[in-house]
Amino acid sequence: MPIPNKGFFDPDPDPEPTPEPTPESTPELPEPDSLRQQREERAALEARFAEQDREQAALNAKFKAEEDERRQKAHTTEIANLERYVGLARDQMTRDMLLERIRKMREDKPKEYEPPPLSQADKERLEREQKAGREALAMVQAKMGIIPTPTVPDATPVHHPNPSQDEIYPTIKSTLPPKPLR
Repeated sequence: MPIPNKGFFDPDPDPEPTPEPTPESTPELPEPDSLRQQREERAALEARFAEQDREQAALNAKFKAEEDERRQKAHTTEIANLERYVGLARDQMTRDMLLERIRKMREDKPKEYEPPPLSQADKERLEREQKAGREALAMVQAKMGIIPTPTVPDATPVHHPNPSQDEIYPTIKSTLPPKPLR
């Protein structure tokens, strides 16, 4: 068996030149459907993009015109406001005069809110609700065994100052209700 003297990746020693095809020698092949379809899709996409660009340009022009109109209107309003404020604060007015003017404007207090008068039906409903509440309170006090006492304010109010650290806060007159008897 002969020893190979050519490696797998070595080029062939004498490649035969292939003749270049001439247009007369190559038969005309029909264009593949995929290429035709790709060309048609590309043309449709380019037309759609061109239409979108035209629409966007029209929208941009419309927006720019509206924005210019808004800016002009805001500028006119600002000028009118400044002219009005110039009339309020004249050159001879000092800071104190301006503050005095503001104080005078604030002197007029708004009238206090007065709730609308209750109708007869509302008054009756309120009275019924208050009566039901008093009855429910009396029933709970009776169940707990508490004797209702009329609440009369003391003539001398009791004042408990904050106790020092070594004193215990007096809890005799606390506001907690007594524990129920079981």
